[in-house]
Amino acid sequence: MHSSGTLEAGIGFAYQAFSDDRIVRAMLGQHSEDVELAKASGVLEAGSALRAWLADASGNLIDAATVLLPEVTEHELIDLLAPAEEAGEGGGPRSHDYTLYRSVVHTLGLRKGDRVTQRTVDLLDEAAAKWEMGQEVLEAVLTVATQPGHRLNADQLHRTLVSHSPADRDAWWGVDTYSMVNETSALHRLLRWAEQLPTPDRVRSLATPATTWVRRPGAFMAATGSAQEPPEEVVRLAAVTLVWTFTSPNRFLRDRATKAVVQLLLGYPNVLVGLLDQFLDRDSALVDDTYLFERLVLAAYGVLARTDASHSQPKLLARIARRVLDSVYGNAAGAAHASRNALLCDAAARIVRMAHRTGGVSDEEEARSHHPHACPEVGEAPEESTLDARYPIRGEAGERLWASLRSSFSGLADFTNYQVRPAVDHFSDLPLTTPRPPQPDSAPLVHEAVVLFRDSLPEAVRNVLASDEGIRALLKNSWRQQQVLTEGQQQLLAACAPVPTREQLLAAAAVDKEWASRWVLDNAARRGWTPERFGAIDDIYGRGRGGREGHKAERFGKKYSWLGLHELVERLANHRHMQHGPTRQFTHYPGAAALYLTDIDPTLPPAPHPLSEPADAVPAPDADTRHDTFRPTALDSQWNLPAPSLPERDRLEEWIGSTEELPDLAQLGSRTLDGAAWVVLNEYVSDHAAGKDWTGQAEQWHIVHSWLVDDAHHEQVMEFLKSRSLMGRWMPEPPAWHAVYLGEFPLLEHDTDDDNTLSYPGDAIGDTEPPVAPSGGPVTSGADGSSPSAVDPSNLGDEEIFDLLEQFKGRRTKTALTDEDRLANLHKLAAQWSEPLPAPTVPDRFARSTDGSPLRAYPAFQEYSWSSSGHDCSMEAPAGLALPCTRLLNGAGLHRDPDNGNWHTVDGQLVVRALRGTRPTGTINTLLVRRDWLTQRLEQLQMRIVLGMFGERQPRSSDHLRTWREYSQTALLTLDTGGLATSRLLTQVRRSPGR
Repeated sequence: MHSSGTLEAGIGFAYQAFSDDRIVRAMLGQHSEDVELAKASGVLEAGSALRAWLADASGNLIDAATVLLPEVTEHELIDLLAPAEEAGEGGGPRSHDYTLYRSVVHTLGLRKGDRVTQRTVDLLDEAAAKWEMGQEVLEAVLTVATQPGHRLNADQLHRTLVSHSPADRDAWWGVDTYSMVNETSALHRLLRWAEQLPTPDRVRSLATPATTWVRRPGAFMAATGSAQEPPEEVVRLAAVTLVWTFTSPNRFLRDRATKAVVQLLLGYPNVLVGLLDQFLDRDSALVDDTYLFERLVLAAYGVLARTDASHSQPKLLARIARRVLDSVYGNAAGAAHASRNALLCDAAARIVRMAHRTGGVSDEEEARSHHPHACPEVGEAPEESTLDARYPIRGEAGERLWASLRSSFSGLADFTNYQVRPAVDHFSDLPLTTPRPPQPDSAPLVHEAVVLFRDSLPEAVRNVLASDEGIRALLKNSWRQQQVLTEGQQQLLAACAPVPTREQLLAAAAVDKEWASRWVLDNAARRGWTPERFGAIDDIYGRGRGGREGHKAERFGKKYSWLGLHELVERLANHRHMQHGPTRQFTHYPGAAALYLTDIDPTLPPAPHPLSEPADAVPAPDADTRHDTFRPTALDSQWNLPAPSLPERDRLEEWIGSTEELPDLAQLGSRTLDGAAWVVLNEYVSDHAAGKDWTGQAEQWHIVHSWLVDDAHHEQVMEFLKSRSLMGRWMPEPPAWHAVYLGEFPLLEHDTDDDNTLSYPGDAIGDTEPPVAPSGGPVTSGADGSSPSAVDPSNLGDEEIFDLLEQFKGRRTKTALTDEDRLANLHKLAAQWSEPLPAPTVPDRFARSTDGSPLRAYPAFQEYSWSSSGHDCSMEAPAGLALPCTRLLNGAGLHRDPDNGNWHTVDGQLVVRALRGTRPTGTINTLLVRRDWLTQRLEQLQMRIVLGMFGERQPRSSDHLRTWREYSQTALLTLDTGGLATSRLLTQVRRSPGR
């Protein structure tokens, strides 16, 4: 662009900006007298040669002059070129030439910080106001945000942002930064710089093993090196800038920024503490955005977890926990108080619990984070008619008003049905101030009605079916009532049930989703969402994003809806009992994670950015792995065994029929790396021949599992398994945790067996289902609603279930039962229930020790996973790791590498490796444990470890008619020699029915 404002064709060369700088410096030196006069007067004389040269200079030379002239004259170029007749005292009115304003904006990042004056700031404001360059001005300001001492750095950005109300701030800052995450902008560069920073050596106590590549978080594979760490002040300014993006409704920006802030603050504890002081305390009332507060506290938890602060920095952990207690659980009227947001409370409570476990905070301090705590009452939701009057969907002329916001809260809206309902459905209408009443079915039956019902039954069945147990069992099963009782008898039976008290009705009633939706909608509007601020922009952002998937950028209305929902959940948690009933899941508020409200794991390292180029990755990723958080490990023929030999299609049947070169646990169960022996705790390997997928090419896969068994029973376990294929699932499966952060491992023992959660199935060796007692007389649940010890006869039997299914499918015409049919069923049921219940026994399918007790086995590994298809938009591929089980980890003093799944001892010895590799034929996932450490740990636990391998040779085909080979093998790790005592390989060819 020419200085006159006209566009001209031109060619740019590398280092042109450098040459422009040299040219302008030369001209200033050549016309030094003009420069000195301008410095004194503030204006270049109208007839001066320098002014004439600048008037004819190209745009790039004007840019250079915009940078250099303030350095030598202390005046802005736009002022120096002001017409002489307009120049007055103090500079007078200024030129409004677009090119000069544009140059001021675009060269801000090239200036020396001490040469940016208030006049520069005024010109930037004028450029935004008069020339509609607001977006470009913000880009320029973000360019200098991390420059220490700069007038317009992140500190000024912070002062500007807190001067706006949250809604007005969103309407400016939120809108202007919404799309920057995927643009070549200053914010985009800052974000990617932060997430790609190497983890500082001072928080990584484990030396990098020679055979393992360590990925720089947020980037592709790179060898660890001693990169120069950024100065603390630069980190602080960068963090302040990125923390403000936590206010964005764009999940891709907000989520990536969350992990970027965590990565940025590793090794910078003072910056972390300063951020918490600044946002949660000093300026919290001005910030007043719980969307920011909850993510900042969550990022703080991520830093503490990834640096293993419980062991490495206990004093820092205690300091931050007390800061969180003061800010989040202190003044109930504070903007950052826990009562305002369930996710803020959840993140803060995690920090407090972490500090409590290390003794950093006392029991009394930790109790402050428990529910109930200080919190406003739930309040009432406006009626629908009130909402229509306050927030009309359309105006009188038919224009859209509140339609964008209200569309999420209609009766069939996804947000109402898939977010609001699951979040509030576990809460009852019973206030916590009222003691929880007993279950209605534990109250005494109505005596007068029982007598009438008893008299209506044949005398032969009265003692069984008219007993308390019989009546309660019949009351719980309307289907069975219809099979054995007439309509009159059913009415008499219903009268036997005790009338629930008001408290019991409230305890059994779940919070209504429609009521909750109205509450959240009103809350969102009161927070500042208005059609004037966000209606048009939400219509743009919402267009084409109406799918039900959570993995998407969201509208501003959705941000305000989430804030309302999370505040409602927190109020319910502090003022309502959990729902009381036979299907209840929780006895007390279980936290945000159990209600599926947590949406990002801050303890995961940043995943590669979607725009990252894989050119420098080692090994080179394929389309399936380029976005993985944990990048594949380079294959070295040590940790990975060679790929199997796979046949062409014409030899497929012969290959399946052959037993040659089948996997052997003697080789698969151990590895030798760097001269040390390692044991495989878990492995999944799948290889297939070349060709288009699922077209019949050869495939071979195997899985290695491992279990801990009591030392006294290991021989009996091996005897039980030696003749059984593991394809029959004789052994218990490893736990796969939901909504557990990676940084929380190893879990405490009581975390894995909490009375408040559904328990994991039993660990007896045999079928995966736990033993149950056979059916017998009527048994009902106890007074506390707990499950009975034997099968409840009110549950439907197989015959009943199949009967209902057949009726549903229309294959059997439902015929009306006659009184004779019911009478026969009545006597049959009475005969069945009159038989005493046998004591629960262990079925024969379960292995037993010599004393008759069931043998127990405990999976020696566990699985962590985090989905990429949900609300977490910081990753484009799911993250997963296999880890040693809780029994092996707890008390062992191991520490996990902050960037991957490797674990090491306190003295830095690597003892656990989680490795993943890819090769042309398939993938390998392996969890290795150093053998000498494992044997020592087993001796401490008085346990042994059993390995099991199972897999298949098969055609890679979707055809259900196929032939394949199964194979299975078990092995015991011997503690004296450290070798594997393997059983015989069990294998057979299987064929689909009909083949």
